[in-house]
Amino acid sequence: MGFGERARRVRDGRLAHGRRVAALCSCVGLYHPIGHRATLSFLAELAGPYQRHERALLRALEALEASRAVWRAEVTAYVASRVHEKRLGRRPPPPGDPPRSRMSGHWYASTPELSRRAAVHALKLWDLELGPARDLRPTPARDLRPSPARDVEPGPAVDLGPGGQGAPILAGPAATGPAPDRELGPAVDEVRALVRCCLATGGRLPAEQLAAVAGPWPPSARWPMALVASAAGLRK
Repeated sequence: MGFGERARRVRDGRLAHGRRVAALCSCVGLYHPIGHRATLSFLAELAGPYQRHERALLRALEALEASRAVWRAEVTAYVASRVHEKRLGRRPPPPGDPPRSRMSGHWYASTPELSRRAAVHALKLWDLELGPARDLRPTPARDLRPSPARDVEPGPAVDLGPGGQGAPILAGPAATGPAPDRELGPAVDEVRALVRCCLATGGRLPAEQLAAVAGPWPPSARWPMALVASAAGLRK
């Protein structure tokens, strides 16, 4: 069952409200740009208590659909640009220009302010869930990154290079592999300090911190750093 069918169930007033909420959660299972739990929490901030009120539920679905539509438009534009570049003989993708992802720590929106709000919201949850931990390894209780895909809708196939091999667009553990199972030591304090500076300024980081966002960072730190980059307006 795809995103559209699940969205129709959310709108189906003949169903019990609980089943419609479950359908919204299924939609988020397919599209969760700032992580599954953070996406649900941000939808509640945008739309209100959708678990109890029908109007809030419909607003939450509309917000999710709007973000997904922006993502799909960006993917379509990327595919078109790759086709054009290959016709001009530029077959390898430009460095640093990967295909857009629907689960990359960035809330796709027509206004940058909404993307910033979403990233800050997700960072608050990340910082809260991390607690006093001394490493950034995910645990079942506090992993706020995108979950591995079980029923993730396939993205458009994109030719990633001269070999002509198309692949669905994925991100998070489903594409990059799980975070290494090792402690990061001082990196934890450095990451958390940058995250808390981002939270304190609402994403408006000074130049020194902006320069630090690019890293390099250990793999386990890339998810919070992706959120920081989105909050700071470094993701477009």
